Amino acid sequence: MGRKKNFSSKISKNTKIRAVNDADEVKKSDSGKQKFPSSVKDYACKPSYDMTNLCTQAISESNRLMALQTIFDSVTANPKERHRIVFFWHTDKLNMYYNEKFSCTLDIDAIERRRIATCLTEQCTLTDTTDKIKEISERQIGKVVVRTRKLPNELVDSKILNLINRKIGEYADSCLPMTRTAVARIIQAAQLGFDEATRKEKPRSAWKENIESKISKLVLSKDLLEKARKQEKLSTSETKSLKKIMREFNLNLSSVTDLSEALVKTNESLNVYEKKITMHESRKQFRKENRMFELFRGRFYHGLSERVKSEHVVSRDETVSFWSTMWNKNDDTVTYDDYLIPFGSDNHPTTFPSLDEFVNIINWLPNWKAAGIDGIYNFFIEKLTTLHKYIYDIVKVICLEGTTQADWFYCGLTYLIPKGIPRRGSDYRPITCMSNLYKLTTKCATKVVQFEGAKEQALLNIAWNKDYGNNLKATWIDVIISKWKIDISVGPEKIMTKKIDRGILQGDSLSPLFFVLCMDPLSRKLNEKYTKVTVQTDAESHSTNHLLFIDDLKLLAKDSSTLSAMTGEAKEFLEVIGLEINKEKSATNDTCCEDTATLLEGVSVYKYLGIIEDSRGIPTRSSFEEVQSKLISRVERLCHTRLNAKNLFSAINQHAISLINYHIGVLRLEPADFSKLDDAVRAVLVKNKI
Repeated sequence: MGRKKNFSSKISKNTKIRAVNDADEVKKSDSGKQKFPSSVKDYACKPSYDMTNLCTQAISESNRLMALQTIFDSVTANPKERHRIVFFWHTDKLNMYYNEKFSCTLDIDAIERRRIATCLTEQCTLTDTTDKIKEISERQIGKVVVRTRKLPNELVDSKILNLINRKIGEYADSCLPMTRTAVARIIQAAQLGFDEATRKEKPRSAWKENIESKISKLVLSKDLLEKARKQEKLSTSETKSLKKIMREFNLNLSSVTDLSEALVKTNESLNVYEKKITMHESRKQFRKENRMFELFRGRFYHGLSERVKSEHVVSRDETVSFWSTMWNKNDDTVTYDDYLIPFGSDNHPTTFPSLDEFVNIINWLPNWKAAGIDGIYNFFIEKLTTLHKYIYDIVKVICLEGTTQADWFYCGLTYLIPKGIPRRGSDYRPITCMSNLYKLTTKCATKVVQFEGAKEQALLNIAWNKDYGNNLKATWIDVIISKWKIDISVGPEKIMTKKIDRGILQGDSLSPLFFVLCMDPLSRKLNEKYTKVTVQTDAESHSTNHLLFIDDLKLLAKDSSTLSAMTGEAKEFLEVIGLEINKEKSATNDTCCEDTATLLEGVSVYKYLGIIEDSRGIPTRSSFEEVQSKLISRVERLCHTRLNAKNLFSAINQHAISLINYHIGVLRLEPADFSKLDDAVRAVLVKNKI
């Protein structure tokens, strides 16, 4: 193995590490400086995504080999050139682990050793080297990021992950990451290094082809034996083949008994090989479904529903034409004077989650949630525990001081998901994947101000209607919902890049709060200007004239004139802020508002906050029946999958049983209802032999 590097000066070491960490801010090297060694050129990353941001500074293969990947390589270099070396990680424990695991000695390929050694001993400074790497990356690659695979639990090598975590901590302690970009680079390096260290390229086996070939031969032999037993006329070649078959079984061709015996043996062999293929396909499907459940849970649940596979029949030009103007800024001049209120500062101290709360937020992040443009998964954010305190400090500064970050931090990947079978550009739903580091930051912000109020409002809605004899006039209104920039893709094809000048992104935890802030002036105006209805509970009384949860607004009034005025107020406000009422999804129980919303008559119902109500605001029994039907249907579909026991019952609890949680306490459900539901679920499990 190569010699380990002994650093004589810790200060010198820290200086060189900082030089690499800050290399992207150093100006490009002058043309007169020595060129970067050609040995590195072959290690540029291949294109994956075309984005401006951190991707332009993605960790190249050369940088990783100089920095992170020395975990896995020991390099012999000239001791006089030690100031050229960024840092080396000791590999004794890793080598020992591999020796134990594979019962062999880990050796470094001589060419690889020479290549890295040459790279490190070239007569150029660290700053020159990093600038050259960046220059080559920008010229040859463009703006890219390397994507790594998702890993199921059984393929996660915890020993290597712990080694990387420890060494990342040592590096971070010696060279403090002060920016979000620095942290992202470190996590990228760790993620890429772990992927390369654990990836095992298996040669493709010809086992299945060999078995299928044997099955084909046995089928031909079976057909020949059948023809011979029935004494059908055989050609010369068939007779020759038949004799060969009988010789293999050491049987007599002229004996009918021997022909029957040969046919039995052929059928037995055929059954054995067919069973092997069947078992192989069964195990393959078993692994596929369980891995999809662990890594792509949303896609797994979507696949359960019997949906027609949509084809992207809408032309690219039509799609681009529709979505290119979707987030454009409205040039109309509007004023908000009627909705402004005096700002009064308070003496409440600014709060922010503690480090323990921050770590708890990280631990609850879904491991393999779709990554943004930086390609970083929550799994590595969670497992690199030595970085948590540094990430916490950076996030805290961003949230409390409003520090502006690099452009890549605000960029996202937007996928247009078809609604049914798309016929035009508007038949898609945009889902934006922001960087997981960005979403972690917004989660910390929402942690302070987040409240869950849907269920509470549903209960208040029932109480108010009951207290007023279910005679309240109501209108249910449904609303169509500088740094942000997104790449828009339909399926695997990227169709455009768009700057967000207006609107909010779906797929970001902060966006609902932004929307609530937009709607809050309307709520204040309605409460200030119009008569309220009051309901008295044992502890306190509640007074309001509307219920508002995100984009679901319900107006309540004792008479038609008040309801009409409130509806007009809401309509005017929504137009001012650039929104509109969706008449098809809105409803009213009074004729005064039928030009704005659909009039509920007779047995017509409306679903507000997940609860089906009739025109008088009374929750109907059909809510529970609908949920019960969906629950049983989901359990049935899950039972038809190949999930193992642990994943199956986890899926039943998450995907099926969770449907009933929201309705508990809102609907009047008796113990007999739960008992009946429990029996129905158990009956499905028994029917499917689970």
